[in-house]
Amino acid sequence: MSITNVLTDPNESFNHRAENPGLLRPLGVVFLAAVAAIIAPLLSYREFLAAGAPPLAVFGQAGSIIFAFFGQFVAWIVFAIVFYLFSIAVGGSGSLGDTLKLNGWGFVPAIIAGIVSGIGQFIALQNVAVPDLPQNFNQETATQFAEALTNFQMAIQSEPAVRIASLIVILLTIWQAVIWAHATMHARDLSLRGATIAVGVPIGVFVLFNLYNLLNGWVI
Repeated sequence: MSITNVLTDPNESFNHRAENPGLLRPLGVVFLAAVAAIIAPLLSYREFLAAGAPPLAVFGQAGSIIFAFFGQFVAWIVFAIVFYLFSIAVGGSGSLGDTLKLNGWGFVPAIIAGIVSGIGQFIALQNVAVPDLPQNFNQETATQFAEALTNFQMAIQSEPAVRIASLIVILLTIWQAVIWAHATMHARDLSLRGATIAVGVPIGVFVLFNLYNLLNGWVI
């Protein structure tokens, strides 16, 4: 089963893979998604480092890189468990292990999403400068430090390039949901309708939440 086939014909791909799902290849897909996810925070980290930001701010940006990387693996496990639990309500009978393995392929669009987010971040950083942060972090400068970082993040998120990238990421999440629905259908021995319900309910809430956050302050 190739990445191209998963994107263009997930039903046929999972139909051939359902008997022997395997873990290594979907793990590789999630790993690539994790690598792509660190592009945006890595760009910010580089800017903070070049600007001579205080160590605490630099460490914070480094923490964002770590969070972005491992967040993909956490999302893989969490979504698989959620799909498994929701599929129980519609008569699913397959194992959680198979659900995890097949749904790992659903992170193929997340690879594209990470690259798109990185491009948006790169463009935004041309217009938003790293804030002038106090070098000595203490009780007196803590508020100033926190406000400066918050304002920087808000300025980045308000950039048109980042907002457009975020919208594309939401569309890619919907694409992921289509792949996940077919993966869950084969992993849990469901009809496409049942798998769509099992995947569509949690992902629908997730997408609506992200769409609201995107539109809030932009259109609303």
